[in-house]
Amino acid sequence: MKFCLVKNKTLPRYDFKHNNITDDGVEAIIEILTMANHVSEVGISEWVNEETYEKLQKALLANKPKKGKKGKKKK
Repeated sequence: MKFCLVKNKTLPRYDFKHNNITDDGVEAIIEILTMANHVSEVGISEWVNEETYEKLQKALLANKPKKGKKGKKKK
């Protein structure tokens, strides 16, 4: 999983909802997210502890691309 999350920079979203990933597994994903800063969304099972879920959301928020102004520059 680490290899896929880090090396495949074209996928910003992953869905692990129907996998049996425990709190320990989500903690591992959180660590991987520091190396895979292109990943901005990860779906996980609702069986994960709320504290772990909040840690994941905080890590994903740090990876979220910043919105910049688009369009023509004013003169």
